[in-house]
Amino acid sequence: YMNRIKQMKICALSVFLYSITIALQILAGALIAGSVGSCLQSVSINSGFYMEIASLIFVMAARHYIRKDEALVRSADRLR
Repeated sequence: YMNRIKQMKICALSVFLYSITIALQILAGALIAGSVGSCLQSVSINSGFYMEIASLIFVMAARHYIRKDEALVRSADRLR
């Protein structure tokens, strides 16, 4: 709880890395299929891909609520 700024930086890095990983998975699926047009027809998306999207959403939610908590703490410090 003491390092909210550090937590936000770690969340931002995680969002960046998850985005790159998801983009590389899509690109790899397109290259394996041979072309982008036939990618959707021949490559099946497994649960691991959906788990990465879910974790990306959870990290984005965590960053939002860490930022919200930081704003609440700063506003409470102004009242002292």
